Amino acid sequence: MQKTFVVILIIFLLPIVGSADIIQPGYHTVQREVVISNLSSYPDIAIIAYQTGPMSNANTTFQVQENVAFNVNYKYDVLNIFAVKQAYINNAGGINNIDFSALTQNLNPDFLAPNISSVPDSIPVIYEKITYELQGESGTALTLHVTQRLIRYNDGSPDRVETY
Repeated sequence: MQKTFVVILIIFLLPIVGSADIIQPGYHTVQREVVISNLSSYPDIAIIAYQTGPMSNANTTFQVQENVAFNVNYKYDVLNIFAVKQAYINNAGGINNIDFSALTQNLNPDFLAPNISSVPDSIPVIYEKITYELQGESGTALTLHVTQRLIRYNDGSPDRVETY
């Protein structure tokens, strides 16, 4: 009777474990965060992050804050980043009244997409923080420049800071 119960329990739990998001053996996670350092120099512009995907609570929208790291908490979520005139947000009554899913032009090139990924254990990186700075705007164009990259390791190596 007890063997039958264990077999039935395994049969019911196998699909749950089989579909779990498990890192494969020989790999570890790397957390990647992004910071924008000089938003206060551009008070007319707001950087808005709009996250969608299977693990985001509905559609998460937030305004990126100066020098505050942000990331995507789940690898299958998508983070779209928009530069929006502050006047547009004010006229809409706040960011929660804007349908970001209808907007198609965003600042989401792959290099700006913070995420959590996995790498082979032979690569000792466990954390990366990339700092961007707004360089200016012209019409509908906004220029971002990487100013710093911080890398942490799991093998006892000192942190590496690259300044650009």
